[in-house]
Amino acid sequence: MVHELRTILFPLRTIAERWKLLPYAARQTYQFSYRVQARNPATTSRTALIVCPLPPILPYQQVRDVRYRTKPDGSGIEPRYHNRFDWWNVELPPGGSAVIGYDATVSVNPRAVTLAAGLPLKSAPLSGDRYFEVTEQVKELAAVCARGAHDQRAYVARCYAYVITHLRYGEPISGLYRASEALRLPQVDCGGFATLLGALLLARGIPVRLVVGFWAGYAEAGMHAWLECDNGSGAWAALDPSVEQLYRNGRTWKSGRKFFVGSDRVVVSLGADLEFSLAGQKVSAPLLQHPLVVGSLDAAHADVAAVRV
Repeated sequence: MVHELRTILFPLRTIAERWKLLPYAARQTYQFSYRVQARNPATTSRTALIVCPLPPILPYQQVRDVRYRTKPDGSGIEPRYHNRFDWWNVELPPGGSAVIGYDATVSVNPRAVTLAAGLPLKSAPLSGDRYFEVTEQVKELAAVCARGAHDQRAYVARCYAYVITHLRYGEPISGLYRASEALRLPQVDCGGFATLLGALLLARGIPVRLVVGFWAGYAEAGMHAWLECDNGSGAWAALDPSVEQLYRNGRTWKSGRKFFVGSDRVVVSLGADLEFSLAGQKVSAPLLQHPLVVGSLDAAHADVAAVRV
């Protein structure tokens, strides 16, 4: 009954978004807070390098007035997607703790970008990575989705429908599910929806990137990830299959569907399977969302808030 009701309401919701009758359908500004508490549970002093992502400046996101609780020891830019980050060299005595992080003012616009019409569907795949795996299984599934698709936009719609229909949301993790796990496991989170959809699009030559952030303007700023694909005209089109499935199943009222995401989220990084240099060390991470810890302190999660101003 809930599914049928949401199916009826979905077109009305889309109209309300177009007319900017919902808060997330218009520009919103947030006081964004990112805090990390580092702890040393050991009986001896320990140190660690702790990396925190900084919200990027994007065509739909502006960032200003970054203020630090404790000045970072350094900053850097991840080379592939140009993600910005700060890092702290934290040393703690036995049983000690410290809080690091920052505050920033972030303004976000909703995004309603679709693919250009008539873009020819390619047969040659693009390279994936350890998470966006373009395997033989993915290529076979891509061939099924491509049947009858006359252009890229139709193909994206078919892949998107497949993901929403065949995956089940659950078991959220702080890392990132691989596309092969999304096909194999009974449940995956938003990242698994994104990696499988992204792998299917890469299998037919459509560039994609993961988008990572936190919900904004709600009681809790939970973590979230979705996908963007190249729309063929120099812009990125948003695809958020996990939220659309949750909405249709009566589990959320947040924004997110094919070719539209609202202003109720703050982006903190782009891309997956990241590698960069940190204080002379080469480090890797599936994504940049919660803090990356290089060392032996406990600081696995950030305390994030995004309050509308």
